[in-house]
Amino acid sequence: MKSIRWIQNVLINDEPATLEVMMGVHTIADKCYVRVNQEQEHWFNPQSDQRDLILQQGKSMLQQLLKEHTVSLPDGEPFDWN
Repeated sequence: MKSIRWIQNVLINDEPATLEVMMGVHTIADKCYVRVNQEQEHWFNPQSDQRDLILQQGKSMLQQLLKEHTVSLPDGEPFDWN
């Protein structure tokens, strides 16, 4: 089973973490979720079948989930959600 994923290694409150957006299991937009580290997946119905739009939707969901936390790149620079 091939999946389409966007994975980013970051720091959350200065602790190493991984952000993940899965954009499809077999084809783009067939099944989608967001996840932080190995926490439970947050499944969603994509509003589009275009990769960039699904990714933006997933990143917006992650940003909302992490709104109370500081997210930065491993080198300490601020994480760019765009």
